Amino acid sequence: MLKYLNKLLAVATIVTFIPLSHAQDSKSDDKELSKEEEEVEKQLTLPSILAPSAPSAIESNSIIQAQSISGIDSTTAAALGTAGISALTSQLSGDTATRATQLKTLVNLVEVFSNAADASLVGRRAIDPTADLTKVITSIATTITTDHLTTLSKLDTTHMTTFASDGVANMDNFAARVDVTSAMLGSSIDTIDTTNLSTVVDNLHASLDGDSLTALKSLEKTHMSTLSTGIDLTTSFDASTLKQSIKKFATKAEVTVEFAKVAAGGSDLTGIDLATVATNIHSNLDDDHLTALQQLDPTHLATMATGTDLTASGVDVAGKLKHFATKAEVVVEFAKVSVGTATADAAGNIDFSAISIGDFVTNINSNLDEDHTTALANLDPTHMATMAAGTDLTASGVNVATKLTHFATKAEVVVEFAKVSAGGTDLSGVAIADFVTNVHDNLDEDHTAALANLDPAHMATMAAGTDLTASGVNVATKLTHFATKAEVVVEFAKVSAGGTDLSGVAIGDFVTNVH
Repeated sequence: MLKYLNKLLAVATIVTFIPLSHAQDSKSDDKELSKEEEEVEKQLTLPSILAPSAPSAIESNSIIQAQSISGIDSTTAAALGTAGISALTSQLSGDTATRATQLKTLVNLVEVFSNAADASLVGRRAIDPTADLTKVITSIATTITTDHLTTLSKLDTTHMTTFASDGVANMDNFAARVDVTSAMLGSSIDTIDTTNLSTVVDNLHASLDGDSLTALKSLEKTHMSTLSTGIDLTTSFDASTLKQSIKKFATKAEVTVEFAKVAAGGSDLTGIDLATVATNIHSNLDDDHLTALQQLDPTHLATMATGTDLTASGVDVAGKLKHFATKAEVVVEFAKVSVGTATADAAGNIDFSAISIGDFVTNINSNLDEDHTTALANLDPTHMATMAAGTDLTASGVNVATKLTHFATKAEVVVEFAKVSAGGTDLSGVAIADFVTNVHDNLDEDHTAALANLDPAHMATMAAGTDLTASGVNVATKLTHFATKAEVVVEFAKVSAGGTDLSGVAIGDFVTNVH
């Protein structure tokens, strides 16, 4: 023990009193110091046979300990200083090997953020002592958790630099990106090669905009893992594929937070079961929904989610989310008509800057009810596009409510006739595009204005027995017959009601009698 103590004292003397420049004068000196440091590490990590009553001067020297634990060089240790190293080492936990890895990772983080003014210096130069290291270290210590360090230890400084582009003032953005990386890659981060990992990091960073990050910072990594289930970023490292996958994930996060806000009655989500909300969002939104929803800002999502508390007792979560997401699909299809040419970028984002898409959200949210969206949910965006074609809701003098009623009522008619052909509600075997085309071509606004007074159940009554797919059937004649019956129903109902308000009329009786 005396032999080792003498060596420990020797190292303390060298590090504490010899000028830093002298420590770097010769390779032989560094080599000798390395041997001494190895001896220090043994003494610091091996259990002592004696329990000292108080730490020795050597044991309390944080610079010595940091160098021995992590292997950081003397220049870096000097730049951090005793206070800096103490702040970093206070974050360490676990066994010696784990603590060593954590400290190296923390030092790399300090290097990345201290060289933020010139990111090209990261990896080529040590910590910049002219940076505000106190601010850097404090931000790291208050934001970066042990879980973050586990993920960061598998990234190099290039990856960290990419995520740190917002600067030390936005350390929470950096942490959110690290959480997303961990949640989306899972155990794959241990096996993915450096080149592909860099590709994932670059595209992940590019695909998470400010809106996405704001939402993600309200979620825990477990929620992110739920939302990313089924999205495998290692299937293809093509930039377009990665960006689209990440955007789907981020859109689910934004939707989760907006519905959570409704349930919370504000932005404080501490009392909300976010895990359940995230699970419901993940389970009920498909790729078509997400492709449409990603075109909208959180304010638009909030408009369409208003009044729908997914956590309320007895609420039909699947139905409410289908209503919400289908409205988004309709918004996008009508917006495409208005902008003329709507080409998606690599991530699937469409440039709607030429129009006020918020107006579309407001109008569609106000004019489509759950009967409409229940029918529309059976259609793909391409079917909706067929029925929206030629209708520019932004054109001068257009009656937006009438156009949307015409559009949505056609969808209801499509579904009721499709059910007859399918012999039930499972429309998977029906060529629904043919129904869309036929109904769109044969029903005018007078027809749908009358049909809009009927519920889907009434339409089903009048469509019963008419299979538009049967051999030799005259589709146009059958649809005209159907729509004209609706017009007759409404006119007789108006007589009974003494006006146009049919809310007090048993319209089902009129449907049965006219049919």
